[in-house]
Amino acid sequence: MTFPGITIATLAATLAAPPHGDLDPEALGAFLDPIFAATMAAEHVPGAAIAIVHDGRIVFARGYGVAQIDGKPVDPENTLFRIGSVSKAVTALGIVRQIDRGLIGLDDDVNTHLKAIRVDDRYPQPVTFEHLLTHTGGFDQFGRDRNFTDATERPDLASFLRRDLRRIRPPGRTPCYDTYGISLAGYAAAERAGGDYATYMRREVFEPLGMSRTWVEVPDAHRGDLAIGYSWADGAYVEQEYEYYASLPASSIDSTVTDMARLMIAVLGDGSNAHGRLYGPAAAARVKQPQFRVHPEIPGFAWGFWEAFRYGRRLMTHGGTMRGYSCDLQLYPDDDLGVFVIASRDSETGPATRLAGMVCERLGERWFPGQTQPDPVPPGDPLPIDTARFAGRYAGNLYCHTCEGDGWPPPDYVPTFEAVGPGVLRSPTRRYYAVEPLLFKDETGRFILAFTEDAQGHIASMSFNLASPGNTSEKIGEQLMIEVLGPDWSEQASSLVGFYHRVHERWAEAAAIDAALADRADPGSPGEAFSRFRAGEYYARAGAVDPALRNLTRAREVAMKIAAEGGPLAQRASTIARRTFFFEIAAHSQAGDRDAAFALIDEVMERFGLPSGKIVEDLRESPLFANLLDDPRFDALAREGVDALAGFGWSLVNLDLEVDVRPGEDRILLGGRAVYRLELDSTDTLTLGVNSRGPWMEWDAVRTPGATTSALLNQTMPMLPPARMAVITSGQPWSRGDEVTVEFELHSTGEGMQFEISEEIAFASWVTVWYPAPLPDIAAGESLTSGLVAAPGTMRMIMPASWRAVTNGEMLDREVRGDRAMETWRVEDALARSYSVGAYKAGVYDTSGRKVGIYLLSDKPDSAEDQAQILADAVRVMAERFGPYPYQQFSIAEVPAWVDGFGASSEQGFIMTRPGFLAVPGGNLPLFAHEAAHGWFGNLVGTSGRGGHLLSEGLAQYGAVVAIEALEGPAAATTFLRFSRTGYVPSQCAEGYFRILREGRDAPISKMADGGGVNHTIVDAKGHWIFHMLRRRVSDEVFFSTVRALLDEHAGGEMSLDQWRAAFTAAAPDRELGKFFRQWLDQAGAPVLDLDYRANGDGTVTVEITQAQPGEAYHLELDLEITDDDGRAHRHTVTVRGPVSTFMLPARGVQSITMDPDHALLIWTPEYGPRPTIGQRGNGPS
Repeated sequence: MTFPGITIATLAATLAAPPHGDLDPEALGAFLDPIFAATMAAEHVPGAAIAIVHDGRIVFARGYGVAQIDGKPVDPENTLFRIGSVSKAVTALGIVRQIDRGLIGLDDDVNTHLKAIRVDDRYPQPVTFEHLLTHTGGFDQFGRDRNFTDATERPDLASFLRRDLRRIRPPGRTPCYDTYGISLAGYAAAERAGGDYATYMRREVFEPLGMSRTWVEVPDAHRGDLAIGYSWADGAYVEQEYEYYASLPASSIDSTVTDMARLMIAVLGDGSNAHGRLYGPAAAARVKQPQFRVHPEIPGFAWGFWEAFRYGRRLMTHGGTMRGYSCDLQLYPDDDLGVFVIASRDSETGPATRLAGMVCERLGERWFPGQTQPDPVPPGDPLPIDTARFAGRYAGNLYCHTCEGDGWPPPDYVPTFEAVGPGVLRSPTRRYYAVEPLLFKDETGRFILAFTEDAQGHIASMSFNLASPGNTSEKIGEQLMIEVLGPDWSEQASSLVGFYHRVHERWAEAAAIDAALADRADPGSPGEAFSRFRAGEYYARAGAVDPALRNLTRAREVAMKIAAEGGPLAQRASTIARRTFFFEIAAHSQAGDRDAAFALIDEVMERFGLPSGKIVEDLRESPLFANLLDDPRFDALAREGVDALAGFGWSLVNLDLEVDVRPGEDRILLGGRAVYRLELDSTDTLTLGVNSRGPWMEWDAVRTPGATTSALLNQTMPMLPPARMAVITSGQPWSRGDEVTVEFELHSTGEGMQFEISEEIAFASWVTVWYPAPLPDIAAGESLTSGLVAAPGTMRMIMPASWRAVTNGEMLDREVRGDRAMETWRVEDALARSYSVGAYKAGVYDTSGRKVGIYLLSDKPDSAEDQAQILADAVRVMAERFGPYPYQQFSIAEVPAWVDGFGASSEQGFIMTRPGFLAVPGGNLPLFAHEAAHGWFGNLVGTSGRGGHLLSEGLAQYGAVVAIEALEGPAAATTFLRFSRTGYVPSQCAEGYFRILREGRDAPISKMADGGGVNHTIVDAKGHWIFHMLRRRVSDEVFFSTVRALLDEHAGGEMSLDQWRAAFTAAAPDRELGKFFRQWLDQAGAPVLDLDYRANGDGTVTVEITQAQPGEAYHLELDLEITDDDGRAHRHTVTVRGPVSTFMLPARGVQSITMDPDHALLIWTPEYGPRPTIGQRGNGPS
């Protein structure tokens, strides 16, 4: 068995030194106590416990919080917790004991040890205990009725296993986290030993290891020692009922952390602890080794455990969650080190799981600081294999394939892999290159895909090296359907068939399946409500209004009745009832019936009391409502509740901020002093706001020195749901030009995109409006721009002593006091404030006459200077074309790879970026040019109105084209326009745009109400082509001079797409730009041209060009290159108008004719993938 680039044996020998960091109990307590205290308070976890073992002994065990609310404290020796799915690992170890004693053979057919159950012979290979211990038995997931709150309703284990026995794939091929398999194995082992499962586990596992406080379901006599499990809802703890699982061996062990410590000692050692022996040394050695991997470079399974690779180590792990509890077990077998953390908090929303996982992560970082996995090996030239068989859609296989609407739902995320050449695959985020027939790596070697084949040689599944081994993805195609359901799969009405159609966006077929499932469900049941709802949704997506409305109406009727009756499904039923309205509106929108759609919107707002802001947000986010967004009634809805808003009309004059970053508490404290000037004639109100993207900051106090005012804090507004306002009112009205000084205090309450506080990093972008900003005149169409939040002043950053800050301006001073550091930065220009703080290694490089700061979280000595140089060069060449760069400072700040929501973020004077973008040899020119270009487009000048995002993201993307063209040449720029490049976003190019077009996700840019999601990709991928073609049409001089004039005119404010169009139309009145803008901005799609020709025999050739795309024909100035019989090339420029254009051109014979040989136009070519046959959003295949 091997691990990426290194054998397991070598890895063990290299890393077998004792763990770094102190294992002294007092030192561990000092380290862990504040982590538990802060996290439990923040995440509302009432009770928790931890045990750590090393070298055959318990080195630390401690309880935190209480076992019951207002009850006794958690005792690590005596307080019982429910360990959930960690039961699977414990059950597996009991089976290893049977194997070690010769009572069970690892390769035995499990049927030889079963009496009351028999595994069918659907596949020729028998299911063995080896398969069951490694999650490769090939069984389907459980469907329904697995857990009960009344023990008398639970079926016995044998009956349950008989009912849910469903084989869907051959054993030993594809891993899938298998609750059924380990339940069957535990039952077989108990039956072989002559008893029930609970008695078997007590006799064979718990007693030998001295686990006297461990049971398969705690008996009534000890229920008082059980930590009660809780959830957190509406500001209070909610006690959870004790669950009785039918899958006993997989789910139902209750234990203490010290008993689990005794188990960990046996697993890490020779199979024994001070109390007794579970199995012999030979079995102990096997337990710690990997037992199944789809490929040596992909983590797999040990018996009962998952593999993971962190901190330069191989780990054996297992987690557990159930109602009211969550836990994590991590073993470092090469270091004889183990950790078990558990909490009495429901994990459905993640907090308790984060507690256990975060504690384990913090310990790993403490013990093995700075240790990482071996450097990946980048692929060489790809194997020239046919990748077409790998292409398709893949989905995680952890769901019930054979259930009919009432089992686990199929996954929502279904990525597509495309074949883009011999040995090359493309995913939504990167390209992969074949290094073995079934193994692919990205260009860095860090991301690895391993595929498996079925018996016929078809691709069956894909595993990813950075995912957990139980999260294998299967290929969603006909082979899967045949394997699971048989050759007549298309005639079956099952949830898997519906999923197949949904994945391939066959909405009418998917709707028909769910309608059939609803017909078969019990009338009035939750199954009918859910299936009717899905049928209605899919009919709406297909544009079939009548069946959509029929199914949605019935779904709402049933769901509202279930909700009114109460019970465990009431909340879900209520949600379904509300969502039926959403898709009814969508059905009317798809059908073009705007009156019906807006009438229903009014009804929904009145019935559910939903604010207009929430409705507007939902309509903007989904392409199903694209037909409504340009209706005046939508604009009226967006303005509702805004017209009467007071307190706007102020500007920011000066801003001094103090940011106290407290990573141990996952929060920041913000204090400051700002001066605001009134720009209106008169008002008695000053409204300040924070939060544009999430409710992450809250007001604590506001003061106005020298003025008598009153203030209402944390006010909300329907149009801006995340915003929190401070409304300051004066007894004496202010007049134009008056200045008001405001002192304020705020604190953070959460985190999200471009606003993060963690143990590793804290950062905030000005676009999140994390500090007080004057309110724009929203009723007049104004939005928050950098001009409203930009001002000179200071930034004082307070942080851990080992951390450094990068922010706007120039650092004046750094002072360290004890474990805290304070940096003071001066901001001389009017800048919108952002920051990033972490354990940075900072360097300043003097490049091309400019100083560029590089702030890295890890050593990258070979690339830092390259990145600094390429950033300075990009700014220099763009400034020659766009005008002086708006900011004096140039810095790059690294953020961790796990940061979500952006690859890089341009702030006013520095760029935040993830480490992958810093690893490009020679510097990442397109990335840093794009982000630096935001200095002009998005930061200096904001955007407004529909399609305005094109003038921020699209122009920044074109900045990258300009920089590549100047520094590397026109050919490199053209290649970037067409195919992007390594180290950059692969979808932001012509190839990526045509993929969006094929998938039916395109939309007219001028109608886009926001720049999120796929809109962002479109304005990048298509947008930089629009600017490139516009530049070619009007000339370099006119293009860049008009851009500079627009920047000068709108600096510090906003620019709309209409203003852009008007400026260029005026600058080039003879270039027919009205038609150009209409075809590229006001309609979706791009030209798809077919060329036909015939030689006339008189020295001419007749060329016919047909526009095959739907919609209005394009007006194109198209270059043609004719290669004659002598091999000489001749260029001609023709004007293509209308659906078919015919030209007679001179030619002495024709070998070939090439359209657009220099790739100056965004037109489809076969290099961009299959021919597009899908129109804009909401339309199906044409």
